[in-house]
Amino acid sequence: MNPQTSPNAFTYNPAALAFLDEFFFTPNELAARWRTHASTLANKRAQGVGLRYTKIDGKVLYRSSDVIRAELDSCADVGLPRVLELIATFEGLDRREREALAKYVKAGMRECV
Repeated sequence: MNPQTSPNAFTYNPAALAFLDEFFFTPNELAARWRTHASTLANKRAQGVGLRYTKIDGKVLYRSSDVIRAELDSCADVGLPRVLELIATFEGLDRREREALAKYVKAGMRECV
């Protein structure tokens, strides 16, 4: 049987692989990052608003890419200094990645300053 037509054949899916590289925030971690309460995040989930989340083994988790996207989307409210502070403390990135992301954000957020 041709491996490409086999029902068990592995197919390369960049989106799925990117998800595997993703890391997650718990509600308490996200609340600390955003200087709010985990109960506020829970209320937003119950209302069907706010950041999308994933449940794994019954635990609520927020994807890091969604967190960063939400932070960048709210730049008018947060401001460039706060976003740069968040990038500097982002544990999932090494120094070079933080610097590259900060440079990218500075270029894209000039209108929010």
